[in-house]
Amino acid sequence: MTRDINRTCLVTRESKPISELIRFTLINGKVVIDKEHKLGGRGYYISKDKDIINEAKKKNLIKKALKVEVPSSFYDELLSLL
Repeated sequence: MTRDINRTCLVTRESKPISELIRFTLINGKVVIDKEHKLGGRGYYISKDKDIINEAKKKNLIKKALKVEVPSSFYDELLSLL
């Protein structure tokens, strides 16, 4: 995907091109990764960086932002996209 659109990382609050971020959203009350950036709903973004993803897990930032339980397998899936 080569668009010049910037979004803000949930963890660092830095504005980055979407090519450097992973988008996720809520679908039917479950957090899902939006690999194509096309799913509906309010999207959230996290930097494609192992340390940032681990910080989000440690501080429960995704759970706080989306107000739902986030399984640890979700973080494993994020890390697999790096």
